Amino acid sequence: MQRWQLSQKELARYGVVQNTIEGHLNVDLAAEELCLSRRQVFRLKRKLEEKGIEGLIHGNRGRASPRRIPDPVRDTINYLYQGKYDGFNISHFTEMLAEREGIFISRETVRGILLEKGSYKKKKKYPKHRSWREPMPKEGMM
Repeated sequence: MQRWQLSQKELARYGVVQNTIEGHLNVDLAAEELCLSRRQVFRLKRKLEEKGIEGLIHGNRGRASPRRIPDPVRDTINYLYQGKYDGFNISHFTEMLAEREGIFISRETVRGILLEKGSYKKKKKYPKHRSWREPMPKEGMM
């Protein structure tokens, strides 16, 4: 049995459904409180009775997205950025990946991969060169 960290929403949902099972709350009130239909409350009750608290946790919890870029491709991008394309900015690097390496990924995705791997650091924003001065009381004065 795995241990799960419940969110506030899931804890509240558990409390309401448990009260419905124990008879302290009817299904209509539970549906209104959870902003669900009666049918969904019956479905949650059945899941809680069958699987326990794990039945209320979303089924995709802990899984990677099916759209996630595979780890070998991520490692290749990181390797190329540290070696062959060292010193390139993210936009230029993304263009080179598409042109020369045949890896077609958006600039923002490349940036996220490099930040995750620690290869790319956020650039420091410097203050503006010009500073504001108090205007003189009369027009034409310097």
